[in-house]
Amino acid sequence: DWTKSPEPVFQKSIENSVYAPGHNSFFKSRGGEDWLIYHANSATGQGCGGMRSPRIQKFNWNPDGTPNFGIPVKTGVALIRPAGE
Repeated sequence: DWTKSPEPVFQKSIENSVYAPGHNSFFKSRGGEDWLIYHANSATGQGCGGMRSPRIQKFNWNPDGTPNFGIPVKTGVALIRPAGE
């Protein structure tokens, strides 16, 4: 059963300069990992225009079966490619 969380499950990270993350989707890598793709801004006040950039990061699952998206990753951080890709 789905239950709406009282708080956003994925939100901005001031320390990583990730603002307004949204319009996400999910995919599973060939190796079975779960990944989140979304767009976000790198500064406050950039709105919904051309400053938003696509972002991607792996996510995990909590013991209770809910997704744990973690903290948005800062741009310029090298990520390990999805397993099997």
